[in-house]
Amino acid sequence: MTQKIVAVIPARGGSKGIPKKNLATLNGKPLLYYSVTACIKSQVIDETWVSSDDDEILNYAKSLGAKGLKRPSSICSDESSSESALLHFADCVGFDTLVFVQATSPLITCDIVANAVTHYKQDTGLDSLVSGHIDHGFWWANGKPLFDPLNRPTRQQQGDLYKESGMFYITSRSALLESGCRYSGNAKIYPIDKMSSLEVDTEEDLRLIELIMTRRKNNV
Repeated sequence: MTQKIVAVIPARGGSKGIPKKNLATLNGKPLLYYSVTACIKSQVIDETWVSSDDDEILNYAKSLGAKGLKRPSSICSDESSSESALLHFADCVGFDTLVFVQATSPLITCDIVANAVTHYKQDTGLDSLVSGHIDHGFWWANGKPLFDPLNRPTRQQQGDLYKESGMFYITSRSALLESGCRYSGNAKIYPIDKMSSLEVDTEEDLRLIELIMTRRKNNV
C-alpha cells in the first residue's frame, strides 16, 4: 500500500525579530521560497503545504506550487507551539508520513530532503528522524555550568554531540497524534553540516546566509 508523504511548512505572518520574516528578501527571493522549493524539487514529497494565518504568505506559497492551509490566529502567536500547527494540519489534511520543514532554515536543498526521506523510509524500526549537526560545547543553565570546570572533557572525550538544527523533522501520522510532539519513540538524528543548519532569527542572520549563498553560487 502506497504511503502518502506530505511536507508542511508553518509560516505565520507575525514575527518580533524581523517583520513579516517569512517573506523577507534573502538573496533576491522571499525566505519562504527556499523551503518550499526544496520540498517540491525533492521528488519524494507527494504534497507540499504551507500553514499560515497570512493570506499574502499563502498566495505566495501557491504561486510556487505548494498548497495552502489557513491557520487560526489563535495558534499563530509568539507563544504558540509548532505542535499546535502540526496537530491542526493533521486535523485538516490526510497523510501517512509528515515532513515538518521550517522556513527559517533556507540552506535546505532538495537533495537534503530526498536523502532524509529515503533514509527514514528504509529504516523500518525508526519512528522519527530529526535534522541535527555536531556541536561540541560546554553548556550552562541558570548561571551554572553543566559540567565540572576542573574536569573539563576534551572534544574526544565528549564524543559526537548533536544539536537539533530545526531544519526538518520526519514522523508518522500515528506517532504525531499519539505523542502530540514533532518527534517521538525511536528517534534518530540525521546529520547536516553546521553551515547548512544556520537559521534566520535576525537581520544579521539574513545577511550572513546571503553571503554564504552568494559564495556557494560562485564556488568561492
